Amino acid sequence: MKNNVLLISKNQLLFEQLKTRMDLTQYTLTQTNVSDIMQKSFLLSPFYIFVDLDDLSEQMIQVIKTINDLDFIPVLYIGELSSAKRMAHSLENELILSVNEFILQSNLLLKQGLQFKNQYDKVSQAYDTMDALSTDTKSIMAHYLEHDTTMPAKLYNDIINSIFMDNPLLNNKPQYIWILIKNKDLYRAHLYDRARPNDQYVHKNICEVPINHSFGFNVFAENGFKVNMFESHLSDIDSTSKTLPEEMLNQMPAIENFAGYGLDQIVVIGCNYTEFVSSYETSILKSATVTLDLLENIQTKIAEVEGAFNYTLDALARAAEASDDSTGQHIRRVNEYSKFIAMALGLESNFVKEISNSAQMHDVGKIYVDHNILRKKGPLSEDEFQEMKLHTIYGERIVGASDYLKMASEIALNHHEKFDGSGYPNHKRGEEIPLSARIVSLADIYDALRSPRSYKPGFSHEEAYNIIVNGDGRVEPHHFDPNILEVFKNNHLVFKKIFERESL
Repeated sequence: MKNNVLLISKNQLLFEQLKTRMDLTQYTLTQTNVSDIMQKSFLLSPFYIFVDLDDLSEQMIQVIKTINDLDFIPVLYIGELSSAKRMAHSLENELILSVNEFILQSNLLLKQGLQFKNQYDKVSQAYDTMDALSTDTKSIMAHYLEHDTTMPAKLYNDIINSIFMDNPLLNNKPQYIWILIKNKDLYRAHLYDRARPNDQYVHKNICEVPINHSFGFNVFAENGFKVNMFESHLSDIDSTSKTLPEEMLNQMPAIENFAGYGLDQIVVIGCNYTEFVSSYETSILKSATVTLDLLENIQTKIAEVEGAFNYTLDALARAAEASDDSTGQHIRRVNEYSKFIAMALGLESNFVKEISNSAQMHDVGKIYVDHNILRKKGPLSEDEFQEMKLHTIYGERIVGASDYLKMASEIALNHHEKFDGSGYPNHKRGEEIPLSARIVSLADIYDALRSPRSYKPGFSHEEAYNIIVNGDGRVEPHHFDPNILEVFKNNHLVFKKIFERESL
């Protein structure tokens, strides 16, 4: 691609003189006037603007300043100094050459201008990329907090593509990107690759890199590093230093250059850039690393809070089940059944995660029920049964109205409702019953049938399956959401495995 130069002049002779001095295989000179400067500048993206002093006006100077406010372009004023005196106040900081001086120095000036513009573009691309990343932090944060924490590679993939591929202003992009996460005495290294220049990055592989074999990321990473293997440009690491760990080199066909940045727990490295690497590439990787490190730290703190919160839920659920199941195995199994059903229904990962923690709260209201009723070996009287049914209402009160516990609250209240409307406490039917409660209803009944209680023995899997699918008078198939019942029919052996695994 040729490099465009813009000449603002009405003088055709000057235009021809300049053309004869330029290497037209490398540069393209376009002549324009003041009325077309903005349009030509936008269309051609010149790296240099030459201005004929004989045509200079205050309007032209203001237009040029406007252009440079948007995208700085070097400007050279050509003509006799006497022509510039009338606007000396506007040109006191500008470069002015006579036509003869310019013709003598034109090749050097063009080379210098092109070099400056290339470096300026690199700076602009780096800052635009960092600015875009900062601007998108809110959406990146929201996306991160919603993602499945068991699949960090996908989130890293999304962030990499938002930095490098969704930014049309960035030209120098790496073929490969490594994200290394420190884990004790290892780095867990994620490799991302793009098949063609305009393709999105795709997660390719994971390898483990011993920290003591990693060429000293802890030394170089904190200040950033860059290496040009086959270029005359300066590198931060001398040619005798080890380039990258063997575990990483084995994943790439060749290594031409690379740049990176790291913090205590994360190192991000770009390899095989289309052009030589410089401090600008390191700056972009620094922004990426800082963003990822921030997100990882937030996720760690959230996980700690969630862990403590879920531990509290588990303790409360165990207390509620103490009369029936002192081991807590029932609530663990109901969580697992419910999680499996939600996954089999193709529900969102957030729903799956939430129900796997909230299902255990289904009988929390039993804390308020007389333990003599809970432990009674024979059938309950009508009054006792009415008291037992109140555990659904008690459960909703205990859980409360917190948005964070909304699913746990609706499960506690509604898990004894039946799809045909014959359940309690409010005789809801069909989709009036929250989906979470419809799921837990089947999970709870399957485990209740399997589990020995003070008033009954535990049934085998085959007996429990037959009761749920064919009915026995107390439990009937029309009590369940048909889609959930279908999941049970098709996957009942999974329920059997969960019961056996969580009963050990």
